[in-house]
Amino acid sequence: MRRVLFGVLLLFSALLFAETPQLVIPDLHNTVIRDGREYDTYYYDYLGNKNYLLQLYDMVALPHGVEPMDFDGLSVGDISLSELISEPLENLQNVNLVKLPIDKTDRASWLKVQKIFAEKSVGFWPVVTYHAVDPLPLDGDVDLQFLKYTTVEQKKALLARFHLEIVEINQRDDNGVKVKVPVGGDPFAVAVKLYESGFVRWAQPSWLMKYETRAITPNDPYFNRQWHLTQIQAPSAWVEETGDASVKIAIVDSGVDTTHPDLNVITGYDFIDGDSDANPNFSQDDHHGMPHGTACAGLAAAKSDNGLGVAGGCWGCSIIPVRLIGDEGIHPTTMRNALEYAVDQGAWVINNSWGPPGKDKYGNCITSPVDSSQAQAVDYARTNGRGGKGTIMVWAAGNDGCNTSYQGSLKNDDIIVVSAIGSSGSMEYYSNYGVEIDVAAGAGNVTTDTQGGTGYNYNGSDGDNLSDLDYTSAFAGTSAAAPVTSGAIATMMAANPDMTFSGVLNCVKASAFKTTKSCNKGGWASQTDPYLASGSKDHSPCYGFGVVDLLSMVVGAKNGTCGACVSSSPIDLCYGVGTGRDDDCNEIVDDDCKDGGKGRAADPCTAENQCLNVAGKDIKCEMADGWDGGYCTATCTKNTDCYNGATGVECYDGRCIAHCDFNTVRSGYACLAGKILPEGTEVIPVCGNKIKEDGELCDGKYTSCAGLDGGFTGGYAYCEDDCKSWDISQCSGGGDQPFCGDGKIEGAEVCDGGSKPCEDIDSAKPEGNASCKFDCSGWDASECNETSVVEPLCGNGIKESGEECDDGNTTPNDGCDQFCKKEATSSTGVCGNRIKESGEECDDGNTTPSDGCDQFCKIEPDTKTLKGGCSSLFLF
Repeated sequence: MRRVLFGVLLLFSALLFAETPQLVIPDLHNTVIRDGREYDTYYYDYLGNKNYLLQLYDMVALPHGVEPMDFDGLSVGDISLSELISEPLENLQNVNLVKLPIDKTDRASWLKVQKIFAEKSVGFWPVVTYHAVDPLPLDGDVDLQFLKYTTVEQKKALLARFHLEIVEINQRDDNGVKVKVPVGGDPFAVAVKLYESGFVRWAQPSWLMKYETRAITPNDPYFNRQWHLTQIQAPSAWVEETGDASVKIAIVDSGVDTTHPDLNVITGYDFIDGDSDANPNFSQDDHHGMPHGTACAGLAAAKSDNGLGVAGGCWGCSIIPVRLIGDEGIHPTTMRNALEYAVDQGAWVINNSWGPPGKDKYGNCITSPVDSSQAQAVDYARTNGRGGKGTIMVWAAGNDGCNTSYQGSLKNDDIIVVSAIGSSGSMEYYSNYGVEIDVAAGAGNVTTDTQGGTGYNYNGSDGDNLSDLDYTSAFAGTSAAAPVTSGAIATMMAANPDMTFSGVLNCVKASAFKTTKSCNKGGWASQTDPYLASGSKDHSPCYGFGVVDLLSMVVGAKNGTCGACVSSSPIDLCYGVGTGRDDDCNEIVDDDCKDGGKGRAADPCTAENQCLNVAGKDIKCEMADGWDGGYCTATCTKNTDCYNGATGVECYDGRCIAHCDFNTVRSGYACLAGKILPEGTEVIPVCGNKIKEDGELCDGKYTSCAGLDGGFTGGYAYCEDDCKSWDISQCSGGGDQPFCGDGKIEGAEVCDGGSKPCEDIDSAKPEGNASCKFDCSGWDASECNETSVVEPLCGNGIKESGEECDDGNTTPNDGCDQFCKKEATSSTGVCGNRIKESGEECDDGNTTPSDGCDQFCKIEPDTKTLKGGCSSLFLF
């Protein structure tokens, strides 16, 4: 058996395993250059990437209800605070956008004004930009999502550390919350610290963003009606399938004309006004944006073969109207709620023909930030839609003529991104392009309009020459291409309602037609995709995997040739974008994810692809001598690089390793403090190394008092120096429950620390001592034995059973050999070997005077002879 002492190594690495990770002060408000533009602040998105923004110090967002009289006589330099409040630039949903008479880079003056507002307990929130025309005012809230298995105690302790108040909990996922930052706080600094704590998947300040609808009035000659349907082979596909009312398409947009005679509209919701009237609002929106949702609805699912107006991609599909886009900005959580509402209402497909502005005021392409709330809604749709089979979200690529790499909202494998092509089949000049494009579809411009002369046919203007004012030809762009695709996907799903989420995405992409039209943004090249059953396919930056082919989609869905589940992993992924997905196509979502899933650090493996839930870089199936197979690990620099790093996996010496008690990972493997050891290794606990080991209740850490005893209302308990109990002297509220670890036997406790002779425990073996169990529920008698038997050990200097002698050495001719047998050849005694031999009166093995035996092995006068002639005192 090998004995391993951790000592200095464990002390050196102790900080890696602190229960509450050390926080790094974020590098905010220092100018950095990204893509040729200035930024000075950032947050982490749901993929763990930094998203950069620039704070505008000549602006501020103030809450409604702030009275100018409260700031009479107060000023900072030339800034009169009462005048500042009385003249806002813009009145928004819950804040006023206010202009400051200072330079937009003057952070020092901005902070001085903020301090005065903080002293008055009034919020004074930043205004940032990603270089779009409209700025993003903050409102003092931070949206965040805790890691999936963070405990209630950990959540409370983290929020308490930053004095954050929960103001909203996601009703569909209680790990998603909105918190209020204390007055005077920096929402970006808080968001960064929350993420870096290791307990939060993502955190971002809440802002108001003005989204733009992605429609465009084309400069081309008037298109023939419905050429976009012929382009995707819809007439041939309709012979096989036309859809029915059970198939629902949600139009999340500016509202839908719910009484239009050519649309089958069911109940929806208005997330701007907060009521169930999802019609466009003529008083709030101009006539360019107001009819946008109605036009999208007609392209996706106008009633067909009814002698009215136009045909839609899915003849019989129902429309769920969701009003979200208006002239005012919307919060990320409002957008998430709208998308998730559509899922809950039974949407099979959700059409989104809108997005953040993609250009600055000079017409240059800009990088729009990733919105993790949007990604959270996509996760929810994939996991919960259609009773678990998944709802498909379709997004318009945008009309800025920019690379989609600038669009943070489109960097998600779980959505369908659509570029726009014209009647000739070539990509429209305005359409965005890039690797994020999945398919292309026609920007058909003949569709339904709000009834009468209120929409695109406003007073007969907009260049529309249709005589029926309930329809329009003044609609195009990727806003049109997206609902054309949504209608096609819904028709395909109607042909096979059992299609899985991955099967739908595979069918759409695999069936897409590779056009011969040229693309001036790049040629066709093989591109991998997690939802392609083939793994990859030729891809064009203009057309994605090709032009939508509804006939091939319907035939493939009916025959089952492209609608089966597509395995993207040999195991279900339990972290990040893999959460809530049947990655291995075994019809079970998230196998064992409640326990961290399979393929974690220290799990058994024979190949790297069995270790995907380690969630680090350079994943490895570690193979070593003495191991039956291998164990999973990966490289890392901090705990958050490893999946579930806050609760079960640690970054130890640059590798993701399981953190567990001795020999609890699995048979044949052992781990302690994150270090995996070969089977049979004996580990000696070391109190003070900040690692809880076998026999210790704690070690140099602290925990919330409420987590130890629900009767406490606050405070933290610290580990005592002996690692056997908690110091609860700093806890507040007074615990009302028995507390294991305080040295007192209370309530149902049988013991509270210490040990007890085995012979005093009923049914235990009689020899040895039993220790108190960690939960104080009884005595651990695992170390009790039947009898106390000491095996003789030759060479320890003690004459034991079966030995003739034992002088503790192997010196020849000294009277005792290396086998503890008396040497027959020794005729003369050797004084000092602790054996009374021939010629010796005594032999105590030392030369201490007046102890009864002198250095010549003679009995000293005036002393009592010790029985046996040798000293019975041995010092080791």
